[in-house]
Amino acid sequence: MPIDEYRNHDEIYRSILNLPALTYCKMNLKRRYDYSGNPTVRMLHVTSPLEEIVILQALDYDDIIGLLACAPHLKRLDFNFSKCRDNLPAIDSTIASLRLTHLTVDMGLTPFDHFERITTNLLSHLQVLHISVKQNKKYLDANRWEQLISSSMPHLRIFDLNYSYHIYGIYTEWNLADCNETLRKFSSLFWAQHKWYFEYQLAVKDYEGEMWFFSVNPYR
Repeated sequence: MPIDEYRNHDEIYRSILNLPALTYCKMNLKRRYDYSGNPTVRMLHVTSPLEEIVILQALDYDDIIGLLACAPHLKRLDFNFSKCRDNLPAIDSTIASLRLTHLTVDMGLTPFDHFERITTNLLSHLQVLHISVKQNKKYLDANRWEQLISSSMPHLRIFDLNYSYHIYGIYTEWNLADCNETLRKFSSLFWAQHKWYFEYQLAVKDYEGEMWFFSVNPYR
């Protein structure tokens, strides 16, 4: 459902979330150039029967909290996460998603702290996670992931991580030794027991290139 150049995104969200028989929705709300705000699902105070949502534009932290509050039956969610303010508000534990089992999210450049905040408080029943990230090296902290999964996503079966880093200039965070050390940490007993395996690719020429770190056969 692509919707172009529509100013009142709240009205669109409210209309969709109020449909009594809608269980699946894929939407793409495009901003007008003279529209200064973001699409939002905050404070709509509706309850939706939606079970699966794909949202192609970026949502921020508050939007996600609002969406989970409006769609308590949600099982699958696919969206792009936009960077938001650093002082994230407290989460009302009553909106914890008890049914969300599948999450596909492109975090872009968003800090790992923001993902942790949502996961720690709201996604304890998650079974499948597909996550894409750019540049932020903190997402390749194997120990941090192990602690987060063990404490907040105990039912996780599929962990599909795709990380990319654009290398430019002589001073880069990545070289061959860094990549091998990261891979070693993601090969510990915890990852082997879950049968989650990873590889990396590093392509650099004249101090510019790309580094990719990714899951291998995540559906195994």
